[in-house]
This record gives sequence, C-alpha cells and structure tokens, in this order.
Amino acid sequence: MLPASLNPKIRELLRWSLEKNPKRRWYAVGDLRFEIEAALTAPTVSAAANRDVATTHKRREWATRAVAALAASALVAFAVLLVRDLNRSEPAEVHFQVVTPPTTDATSMAVSPDGRELVFVGSNERRTQLFLPALDSVNAQALPGTEGATYPFSPRSIKFLFS
Repeated sequence: MLPASLNPKIRELLRWSLEKNPKRRWYAVGDLRFEIEAALTAPTVSAAANRDVATTHKRREWATRAVAALAASALVAFAVLLVRDLNRSEPAEVHFQVVTPPTTDATSMAVSPDGRELVFVGSNERRTQLFLPALDSVNAQALPGTEGATYPFSPRSIKFLFS
C-alpha cells in the first residue's frame, strides 16, 4: 500500500512501470528517472484536487455533448423548415369584379383571410345594408336583416350568422 501523501504523478509512473504489456512499460530506466525527478520537483497535487479535475472534465464532456446535441437538433429543425418552405406552392391569385350598389362609405368592407369572400356596406333604398357577393355572380346580393349596418367584419362570421 502506498502512502496517501505520495505525489499522484509518482503513482502513475509506478503503474506504468508495472504494466504487464511490455509495449506500454518504460523502455529505458533513464527516461523514467527524468520523469521521477520532474514529478518530485513539481508542486504536489492532492488526491482531492485530482478528483476535482476529473469531475470538471466529466462536466465539460457532458456540456460538450449537450451543446452538440442541441446544435444537431437545431440543424434538423432548420432543415425541416427549409424543406417545408421550399415545397410550399404559392397560393393562386384570385381576380374578380363586383358591381356594388351606390354607397356613401366606399371603404367599409371586409375581406376574409383567404381572400375568397368579401362583404361591404352599400345603400339599398336609401338605407345602408351589408352585401355579400357570390364569386360566381357579378352582382352582389343584400343580406337580409342587416339594414342600417356599418363597418362589416369577417365574411365567414356574417355567413354563419345569416345562413
């Protein structure tokens, strides 16, 4: 049993000297002597310090693996988003013309988020009313029950309320 106060480097040199595999042992005793002298003149490092170094090394190794895993995940996510965006086709452009009844407020209209429906305020017998044009027709039809309406909102909501 070696003393606990023995320099850890000396312990390591002794272990190498007693190695069973000749290729892993010291070849020349003179080289070993230089290593022992260097270890004896170097400041002594305690076993606790060696444990701290080992723990720090393990933490650093874990952190490196965690960063590598995070980077790989980010790269995969970026690739998925890139492929998804490259495969996305542009929405079809829709053009239509609507003949509106006369109105005093030509800017009171709402378009659905997909751009396929439109509702607007028009005049019907001198009263405002909401109109919802059908895309297969040129003329807009007045929505019953919307007399006196102003400031329309989503066409989908209006269709739901009046269907």
